[in-house]
Formats: sequence, structure tokens, C-alpha cells
Amino acid sequence: MAAYWAKRCNEHCAFYQFFKKGCSERGKASARDKVETFFEALLRQMRSPRNLVARATALFRDLWEQRNGWLSDRREAQRKAIKLQVTKLRS
Repeated sequence: MAAYWAKRCNEHCAFYQFFKKGCSERGKASARDKVETFFEALLRQMRSPRNLVARATALFRDLWEQRNGWLSDRREAQRKAIKLQVTKLRS
């Protein structure tokens, strides 16, 4: 889909043109208001699952804990590497 402005009768009008193969609107231009009104109506009809926020929160919490665990492991490995370097320098 591409958007463009066309000049008709000394005024600019916004259009969308569709390029998807198999689409009945392929190659045709549709007025911006028509397309955006249809899309807004479609969005109003959509409903999210009840527990979507709870699932997303749990997912991000798990990812956060994994990241913290990875950082803790990395931090510990760096401390060991520093201690090893210090002992090499002292000897």
C-alpha cells in the first residue's frame, strides 16, 4: 500500500493505492477518508483477551529475571578474571 497526494480541481486529495497480488483493490486508488474510517471501525471492533496484561507482565518479568541472572553471571566472571590478572601481575 502506498499513500500519495493528487491534485484535482485546484485542491490536493489524499489517496491510498494497493499493490498486493490477489487483492480486489489492487491497482486502484481509494480515498484516504474511506480507508482510514474503515480501519478505525476495525480497530474499535477488536478486543484484547482479558488476561493479556497479566501475561505480558509475567513475560517481561521472566525476561527481566533472566537478564539479571545473565548479568550476575557475567559480573562474577569478570571479577574472577580481574582477580586472576591481579595475581599474575603480583607474581
